[in-house]
This record gives sequence, structure tokens and C-alpha cells, in this order.
Amino acid sequence: MAASNGSGRAPVAITANSTKVTSGIDVHQKLMTAALALGNILRGTFGPRGLDKMMYKTNGVTAVTNDGAKIISELLVKHPAAKAFISLGQSQESACGDGVTGCILFAAELMRESSRLLRKGLHPLIIIEGWSKALDVALQTIESNSTKVNKDTLVKVAATSLVGKGAEGAVGLFSELVVEAITLVSNSLNDEEAKAEHVMMTIADRGTLADSRLIDGIIIQKRTANEKVPRSIDNAAIALLSCPLEFEGPSRDSEIEVTSPEQLSAFIEAGQNQLEKIVELVQKSGCNAILTTGACDPQVLHKLSEDGIYILADVDAAEVSNVAKATGAKIVD
Repeated sequence: MAASNGSGRAPVAITANSTKVTSGIDVHQKLMTAALALGNILRGTFGPRGLDKMMYKTNGVTAVTNDGAKIISELLVKHPAAKAFISLGQSQESACGDGVTGCILFAAELMRESSRLLRKGLHPLIIIEGWSKALDVALQTIESNSTKVNKDTLVKVAATSLVGKGAEGAVGLFSELVVEAITLVSNSLNDEEAKAEHVMMTIADRGTLADSRLIDGIIIQKRTANEKVPRSIDNAAIALLSCPLEFEGPSRDSEIEVTSPEQLSAFIEAGQNQLEKIVELVQKSGCNAILTTGACDPQVLHKLSEDGIYILADVDAAEVSNVAKATGAKIVD
């Protein structure tokens, strides 16, 4: 604790006799030592000859991996400097999906050199300014020495990033698929950067990793409601809807009083007329495939299926949005 008598003099620090107070350059050195210790944990896993590490949790679960992101996610650290490095690795994984080990090792080496400069008497702000200028020089050097990559180079980059991800048995196949997917996405975008969100991963309930393949399109895992719905359509004219294809009757809270058979018949006939109008509108639109986030009345589904029109109802809104992006179609309310 600290005490002051209000005279403006520096407060007096009161601590236990066993307490050791660290200040000045020693604080920086302790922080850097902790950061280097975390870097040393990952150092043996880095590079083409990196080794796996076995991790053991207190609950008895074990894991063997050389994936930096996996390792730091399982570490229980308390030191603030180590926590900062863990946060750095998580940011790298979130931004790029790879390179966590290299990122932390690079930062650890910066800390090592900074520690040496501190011992020589350089002020921390001067060291920070020096690293900032070094960053500018490094970026300029990378830009001036950069070359256009070809497919073979991209495949090698993809293969390197797949090491330690549990797909060693199909690295060659997945490397080719990843590069092909990036190429397809990049060619379909104008000035927009290709991102991981533009590629969807779908898991099948049969086959092996070697059976994986790339589909230039959208996969929607959903059963069709009618066997008459066509299984394949060439030159599809797709309509995307966010409304149901059914008779919109009264709400559940509404009450309808029917006093005669004629009124009941009129009510049923009105519903049939609305369904027929829906069928007529779809037929006149010229589309031969419909995806809607709403429901589809069985009668509408039956009539349109007989006309060779593909209908998929109750589709997730995100999937309809993906189809819109892939085809350039607009979603109609």
C-alpha cells in the first residue's frame, strides 16, 4: 500500500519484508524472458522438419500436433507477456488461418534483439521507432522483389499450410483443389478479394478424403418433396424467393364464422383461385427452377413439377443468398 500526508511529497510504499520490487529495465527484461519462453515452446515444431508435441490436459485428454494455433489454444498461461503472445497468435489465425508458429517465433526474436538493445542503454521508444522504420524497409523490399506466382507455386504454398492439419494422406489432392477453388472465385469476382467465405466446405456421409472434389456451384443438402421434380436442368432460369408459394389464409388468432355450406365452398374456392394464380405467375415468368425460403403448397408443387419446373422450398436464407451471389439473381420478396 502507499501512504501520503498531503504535503506533495512522493508517497511511501509499504510492502512486506519478503516482497521484491522490480522496476526500470528489469521489468522489460522479465516481460521479454516470458515472451521468449513461449516462443521456445513452439520453436521445435517449426519448419519442414518440425516435430509434433504431445499435450496432456488435466482431464486426461491428450493430443499430438505441430499446429501452432492448436498448441496455443490449449496452453494455460498467466504471465501478461505470454498472454499478449497468445493473443497475437489468435489474431494471426483469425486473419490468415495459418502462420501462427512463424508469427510468434518472429515476434520472439524481435523481443530477443530488443532485450539486447535495452541492455546497451537504448530507450524503449527509440527501439520501437527503429522497428517501425525496419517494417517500412521490409515492406518496400518485399514489394520490389515480388514476382508473379504460377499455379505450381500456389500448390506448394497450399501443401505447406496443410501439414499438421490431419490431411497428410491427401495433401496433393487438397492442394490442387484449394488452388482451383481460389482461381474460380477470383475469376468470378471483379475487384473483390477472394476470401475463405467464398468457398463452402460440405461433408458427405460416405467415401474418404481421396474422394473429395471441387464443384463449381452451390451445394444445398436438402431432400426434394416430390419425386416428379426434375433431377437435372440444363440452361436453368432460376427464381429466388423469400416468400411462400401457398395460400395465405387467416392468422391463427382470426375467427371465421361460416353459416352455410355456400360460404364454406366460397372460402375453399378463393383459396384454390389463389393457388392457381401462383401457378400461372410462375409459368408466365419463364423460370424452370425455384428456390424459396418459404413453404410450398403441395398442389402448387405437383402442378409445377408436372411442367418440369424444379422447386425447393424451406431453404435457409443464407443458402438462397449464396445462390444469388453465384448466379447474379435477385431475391424477390
